[in-house]
Amino acid sequence: MLEDIIKNDAVETINYFKKLGIKIKIISGDSAFTTGFIAKRIGLIDSVSEKSINLTNFKSEQLLDISTKYDVFGRATPEQKQILISSLKNNNQKVAMIGDGVNDILAFKTADLSIAMASGSKAAQNVANLILINSKFNSLPVVF
Repeated sequence: MLEDIIKNDAVETINYFKKLGIKIKIISGDSAFTTGFIAKRIGLIDSVSEKSINLTNFKSEQLLDISTKYDVFGRATPEQKQILISSLKNNNQKVAMIGDGVNDILAFKTADLSIAMASGSKAAQNVANLILINSKFNSLPVVF
């Protein structure tokens, strides 16, 4: 089942940005285990247990300490997404956020660049700086 979620070009796209020195993080409302498994399959992380974390019981102030320690954040609320992005920006990082739903709007407003999928919600598209018309991640190297 999880094999179907991973797009064929995901590894290539991740590697493109890694070669440019761009740090990629996944902040998802989905399970940390599932998200971590996918991140490992596409080569984003080496270890699910060491680089992914479930945010269910985390308070806002705790997020500030873990934003740079982990690469995959699961069960993130919209507010937690926003706090993580704000924390990364406070660490002098430029942050682009890719999303597709209403739950991404707070993070979109906080990110330096927000990218919405055309297949996502109109609300997210209305807030985004950029919309991927074909909703494909592999379009990003062409854009950048």
